[in-house]
Amino acid sequence: MPAQPEPTQVERDKLTIDPDFDFKNDIACRDLADTTPNEMAMFKWTGIYPQLQKGSFMMRIRIPGGLLTADQLGRIADIGLRGRRTTTDTGSEEGFEICIGGGLDGPGHIARPVCEVATAGLAPAVRRILEIYLEGRRDDAETFGTFARRVGTEAISARLGVPAVRGTAANQTNLKLQPVFDEAVAWES
Repeated sequence: MPAQPEPTQVERDKLTIDPDFDFKNDIACRDLADTTPNEMAMFKWTGIYPQLQKGSFMMRIRIPGGLLTADQLGRIADIGLRGRRTTTDTGSEEGFEICIGGGLDGPGHIARPVCEVATAGLAPAVRRILEIYLEGRRDDAETFGTFARRVGTEAISARLGVPAVRGTAANQTNLKLQPVFDEAVAWES
């Protein structure tokens, strides 16, 4: 009888990881710091959470069948990120374009770019955008998307202390779809 090969890391993980947890109603509703080692191992095993250099992390959202409910889409539509690589004097730098104001309320809205940041400045910029929202919202019922559209990206850029981003080529194409949303909703009314 031939010798059994050693189990792979994935096979060993399958034996030690308890997959019985509720991502939508439990894990997604609490801080990353409160995530247990078992849950983090499950994220890594399923490919949701790839390990990056120390101090950095990234979560990938996988959508079964590629479909989102309106509630799910509303949760991820408020702040969007698009990877960027910009040329510097010493070569190039990775970063992100932060887009805000997208949403499904009313006729639907396409997010607009508010700023570009280097990778190291991403978390502080998003935190500051959320602080601006909490300081400037009309009341507790005003959502982030509604606030962002009411105030405008130029005003938020000014409060961030960064130059306002004019729409990039890819975003300009998306912004042309706004009248299509408006017309479709008006037609169905």
